[in-house]
Amino acid sequence: MKNALFAEVLGDVGEALRMEGKADPAALSLGQAVTLRKAHLGETHAAVGAALVSQGLLLLDQHRPEDALRLLDTEAAPLLARALGDTHPQTVYARGCVGLALNTLHALGRPAGGGGGGGGGSGPSTPRSRKASLADRVTEARRLGKKARFGRDGAHDPRGKELIDAALTLFDTYPQGPFGDSHPWPLELGGWGGDGADASGTAGRRMRASEKLAFATPPAGTDTVEGAVALLRPVTR
Repeated sequence: MKNALFAEVLGDVGEALRMEGKADPAALSLGQAVTLRKAHLGETHAAVGAALVSQGLLLLDQHRPEDALRLLDTEAAPLLARALGDTHPQTVYARGCVGLALNTLHALGRPAGGGGGGGGGSGPSTPRSRKASLADRVTEARRLGKKARFGRDGAHDPRGKELIDAALTLFDTYPQGPFGDSHPWPLELGGWGGDGADASGTAGRRMRASEKLAFATPPAGTDTVEGAVALLRPVTR
C-alpha cells in the first residue's frame, strides 16, 4: 500500500540511487516520494523538504546548477526552516546544499540569477559535443565549489561559502555528538576532506579524510540499495 512508510522508503531508495550515480531511477523514486509524502503527510512536512533536497542534489549531478539552486533555495530550505526551525541540522544541511549550488555556479562564471535557465543553456539544439563539454565543466565546477571553502582554487561565492561553513561547523559541534567522518552530509558539502590550517581538531579531521572519499565516492555501505537505505535512516534525526 502506498502509505507514508512507503513514501519514506521511496525517498531513501531515491537518495541511495543518487549516491550510486543512477540518475534516472533516482529521479523516478524521488519524484514519487515527493508526491506521496505530500499526499500522506502534507505539503509542508519536513519529509517533503528532505526529498526536495535530494532532488536538488540530483539536479547538480545532472549538470543543472541553476535548477538545483532554484529548488534548494526557494523550496527545500524554506520548507525545512518552517517545519523544523532555522538551526535544525536538516535545515542547515539544506542551506549548505544551496551554498554548493552557488559555488558551482560561481566556478562556472555564471552568477546566481544571471540567466542561463535549466541545464545551463544546453537545450535540444545544442550539439552533443557541446553538451558533453558543458557536463564536464559543471562536474569540475561542482568539485571546485566544494574545495573553495578551504581557500583553494581561487574563487567561491561569498554566500555559498558562508552557508557551507555554517553547516560544517554545526555538524562538527553538534550537541548530541559530532557527525562522523563517513556521514553523507558533511561529505556531500566537501567537509572532512579539505586542507586545514593544522593537523589537530577539526582541521586535522579534514586533512586526514581522503579527498577521493570526500569528493567522489559514496560512503561505505552504499554498494547496494539496501545498504544505503540502512545508512541513510539515522540521518533523519
